[in-house]
Amino acid sequence: MKKILENIKKGGKGIVGSFLIENDRGNIIISDMPELLNEEIKRVSLTLSLLSCRVRRPKSIEKIQILAEEGNIIAACNNKYILACITSRDANVGFIHILLRRSLEALSLETGE
Repeated sequence: MKKILENIKKGGKGIVGSFLIENDRGNIIISDMPELLNEEIKRVSLTLSLLSCRVRRPKSIEKIQILAEEGNIIAACNNKYILACITSRDANVGFIHILLRRSLEALSLETGE
């Protein structure tokens, strides 16, 4: 799992860090975010999980994007996990979404999910 987060950080310009959370509970499984942001990431993970659970019924949600002046939150989702990253404003959102989707698929293969 740690290797996947490392590859995400190396993979795109403007990526501050990434984190993996349980889709249904919002618990952070692993993160490579700067420690300074730990409390904010906890709140973001719970919000993403809640949003995913609300929208998921009756359909599943595949991605979440929050674009803001200061930066972006981009997430790829499946039934078990949400893989999210925080980026700078000038990051290539489309490319990062593809990177997250492929990383989430690799993670699912790795964990047998």
